[in-house]
Amino acid sequence: MAAFGPTAALAVATTFGTASTGTAISALSGAAATKAALAWLGGGALAAGGGGMAAGNALLALAGPVGWTVGGLALVGSGAYLHYRNGVLAQRAVSERVRVEGEVRSLRTAHEEIERLGASTRTYTEGTLASLDWLSGSAPRDYQHFHSEDKERLGALINHIRSLGELIRKEVVL
Repeated sequence: MAAFGPTAALAVATTFGTASTGTAISALSGAAATKAALAWLGGGALAAGGGGMAAGNALLALAGPVGWTVGGLALVGSGAYLHYRNGVLAQRAVSERVRVEGEVRSLRTAHEEIERLGASTRTYTEGTLASLDWLSGSAPRDYQHFHSEDKERLGALINHIRSLGELIRKEVVL
């Protein structure tokens, strides 16, 4: 495409452009048409404030080997920059992944601790309720009449309640 750029540009200028005299370039021929097309590509005649034929020639040069060189350097430069930028973004992504994985491990550990605390709480709650049921239904009303087995059950109730008190004060640290 770049090889045909100068020819295509001149064809566009010849077809759609107008000379500084107001004449359509397509109505001109020979050197006049070529000079008018170059001036049109350069932004108009020098007298009209444009770049003239020199600017038109420079534009066409950019479409040729000089343009290929500039374009190639731009591609190489942007490729190198993108490679560098992607490397920086990849390093950030890896760092963030490592941080998130650490947070996930911490949350899993906390979840396991909460599950253990929940199981202990259920065990001590069930023991407390069973002891209270026994105490309210079967235990003598006077401690003086407690047998050794009754005293052991009362001691178990006290231990369950103390254990529940300890569980209430526990904190799960992340």
